[in-house]
Amino acid sequence: MQYNFLSKLGLGTLLVGSGISLPAPELIEIYGDLGYDWVFIDTEHTPMEAQSVQHLLQSLPLGCSGLIRISDQHETTIKKALDMGPDGIIVPQVNTAEQAQQVVAYARYEPLGQRGVGVSRANDYGQSLASYLERANTNQALILQAEHYIAVQNIEQILQVQGFDAILVGPFDLSASMGKPGQVNDPDVKAAIENVGRACREKGFPCGLFGASAAFLKHYVDMGFSFVVAGMDVLHLAQTAKKELQLLKTLKRHV
Repeated sequence: MQYNFLSKLGLGTLLVGSGISLPAPELIEIYGDLGYDWVFIDTEHTPMEAQSVQHLLQSLPLGCSGLIRISDQHETTIKKALDMGPDGIIVPQVNTAEQAQQVVAYARYEPLGQRGVGVSRANDYGQSLASYLERANTNQALILQAEHYIAVQNIEQILQVQGFDAILVGPFDLSASMGKPGQVNDPDVKAAIENVGRACREKGFPCGLFGASAAFLKHYVDMGFSFVVAGMDVLHLAQTAKKELQLLKTLKRHV
């Protein structure tokens, strides 16, 4: 397996990804061929099963990284996702330093954690097990999501935990936790996002953000956010189809 998301993140250039909610390898190929740096394979809000996720990872073109957003913080969920061989995993709803420490323990091998060892795609089905065990802690990204107002309040303590690589802000869940579901441009929600970004920047820690559009993301990229999820496959499909349909409906037939 090749793991390059972290090495690209270390270069300091903006990494642009898109969310994948449909188990179609062709989508991965399209995004990769278009020049997207990475894809965000979502298993938290989609019905995708593990085998479908692994098939998506197997279809990644060269130069495009694949990360899995897992559904929960359970040990088996974390272990199974990493064993599929992604460039990393994204863990939702990490609100406290204690939760962050537990996630690190499940996701990292000794001495950082207590991850179990198994034969899997990540280690070429056992053929490169020894070398994989040596490099997994530093080659596969572990990204924690800050998507609740409690996580914003605790961000300084979360950033003190050793063993994870980046924070990803989820503005929609964050807005819901603040009693303003979907209002991602509300001043209070924007201030919370900015507070997380500022805390990460002061620590020299990579911070990313999900956004439904480039227009929404621009402000935060200008602030120094280092990687983004720019919409999702179904959003891109619906928006483009709607635009084309509206244009075509305005045309008049000549008979």
